Amino acid sequence: RLDSPFHSSSVAEEHFYKISQKTPLDIVYKTSWRLIRTYPHGFRQDSSNQDPVHAWNSGVQLAALNYQNNDLMIALNYGKFL
Repeated sequence: RLDSPFHSSSVAEEHFYKISQKTPLDIVYKTSWRLIRTYPHGFRQDSSNQDPVHAWNSGVQLAALNYQNNDLMIALNYGKFL
């Protein structure tokens, strides 16, 4: 069953931003019963990171970050989960 809470969803950052701008309440509702992960766009050749704050504010439980680059997004992640 596709709407099972026992499955997770992985969404690329650009797709997540489009969905969250178009139907923000749908994302919040889905994150209330399903594990959702966002990940950086594949064209980030410099290992830069997505801004995880928008995903976190929408209820996304896992915002994948590239730890090769010690940037502001990594600092935000450490600060939030310290």
